[in-house]
Amino acid sequence: MTYQDELPLMMSATRWTHVQRVADTAAALARHWQLSESEAHQAGLLHDCAKQLSPALVYAQGLNQPTWSEPLYVTYAPVWHAFVGPYIAKQKWGIKNRSVLSAMQWHSTGRAAMRDLDKLLFVADYIEPGRSFPTREIVENFAYQDLNLGAYAVAFLKLFFLVRDHRTIHPDTYKCREFYIRTLPESRLKQVHDALWPFLVS
Repeated sequence: MTYQDELPLMMSATRWTHVQRVADTAAALARHWQLSESEAHQAGLLHDCAKQLSPALVYAQGLNQPTWSEPLYVTYAPVWHAFVGPYIAKQKWGIKNRSVLSAMQWHSTGRAAMRDLDKLLFVADYIEPGRSFPTREIVENFAYQDLNLGAYAVAFLKLFFLVRDHRTIHPDTYKCREFYIRTLPESRLKQVHDALWPFLVS
């Protein structure tokens, strides 16, 4: 079976609908920024392939996973799927495109110095139109102005809510935000902050 056939069987109907919206959003962003629409769409479809799995379920399917998989699941369960997903995609469906695999890996936490497709999927997962939070359209507008601004806005918001809710934060999310703080002009950072803060302090 192809991944297009098998993915709907590996997740709930709600999750599959989300995945399709992310793929379409990623392809639209790729078209806007003159990146590969096919790579963006493929990464979008595959990004949550491990979302409803666990280390035990991966082993039960006869698939291998890296030695750090189980400790990562214990400490950072919400983002575990992003790091293990590329291993599943390679083994189950022979996905070898490094850009696609990298975008899958970093779509949840982000990281410092992301590649274009990494940034694109990181943002697309946040702004897909099924999301109902009030900052979605603001981040979408930033992403179409400047993909780096969109990625920074997503990292900023993720950290804000993780800290507010006292949840465990993967270190790469901090590194992602700090990278943009170092590399984006202060005026551009202020633009993001001024647009988002009214929704965060109300």
